[in-house]
Amino acid sequence: MTAPIDVLLSVVLSGSVALACRGQLRQTPHAWYATRYFAALGAFDLMLFLPAAAYRYVFHIDWAFMYLFDASRYAAGTVALAVLAIAAASVGTFWLGDHCSRSGRIWLLLAVLGAAAVGIAVIATLGAPRIHLVGTHSQWVGSFGLLPMARTELLLAIVVMGLCMLVGWSYIVVQFVKEGVALARASR
Repeated sequence: MTAPIDVLLSVVLSGSVALACRGQLRQTPHAWYATRYFAALGAFDLMLFLPAAAYRYVFHIDWAFMYLFDASRYAAGTVALAVLAIAAASVGTFWLGDHCSRSGRIWLLLAVLGAAAVGIAVIATLGAPRIHLVGTHSQWVGSFGLLPMARTELLLAIVVMGLCMLVGWSYIVVQFVKEGVALARASR
């Protein structure tokens, strides 16, 4: 989706991974960044999430930044900062999830996940007119030449990349939940 939604989506995805493996994080002697759970999240981000976001930012930069400013004028820096923000949100949220798991404050992680989900809904709702039309910043400001998203290749790209991300994220979460359940049963 758009850059603001991607940052919040990164929080939701990485927070849910931390939530799925909270039992394992609580019991591991390793630091959060040295766990296979963080490695799985990093692989997901590096192979799916960040390339999908970078594609949208490079080929539809003004749309990706919701025409808030002329992003194409500062393309290289804007793309780099946005990708870095997504990565930082992912790492930071996983760190928070690890901290909450080890300290028994899962409510804090759930509150962050809830706030991010609400933020996504608000941005998607209020930004719908900007999200549904694809073009450049100049076209948006001048109200000419914009195309409905359904008439561009962007819609197909979002659907395909979104499905790939959903499958990858679901696989990670399901595997860690199954492992956590098995670990809980074995420790009884």
